[in-house]
Amino acid sequence: MAIKQILIAVLMGFLMLNGLSAQQLSIEDMLLEPSALLQNELGTGGNTAYQKTEGNANTLSLSQLQQNGQQLNLVRTLQVGNDNEAFLEQIGAGNQLVLIQNGTANVYSIVQEGINNKTVAIQNGENNLITQELMNANGVYSEFIQNGNGNEILHITNGFVDQNFIIRQTGNGLKATVIQSNGGN
Repeated sequence: MAIKQILIAVLMGFLMLNGLSAQQLSIEDMLLEPSALLQNELGTGGNTAYQKTEGNANTLSLSQLQQNGQQLNLVRTLQVGNDNEAFLEQIGAGNQLVLIQNGTANVYSIVQEGINNKTVAIQNGENNLITQELMNANGVYSEFIQNGNGNEILHITNGFVDQNFIIRQTGNGLKATVIQSNGGN
């Protein structure tokens, strides 16, 4: 009987962890693709934040700092409605961020420092502003998708050696500025 209970406990734990790996988001994950919204290789031992807000004046301010040998920082957030704002900071290696904003006046800003960081940001309506600053980074993947209206991206990198950076803007304002430096200037 004890072995059966242990097997059930292990199975329940596996199912719970499996359910956590698909954490939150939705609005049909804005019809996926941007690297299938990442997350497939993450381990444990770091900071994780899952956030979903619907309505007006959605604001997220979050700072994650790896300490004591942690392996990752993970943020997955969905904001649906008016006045969506997300202000994030991630310091350390193996950081991952997935952000979906659907509504009006979408503003997203992140500061990331470290290696092997991955970011996917999708904005769907109205004013759409993305500001990303990456420092002392290597092995970075960033993908930004904006579908309509104001559409502006400011991407600042400092100290890059290796990066994969993708911008997709569909309609209206369509402004993207990329500023890169080697860290010494």
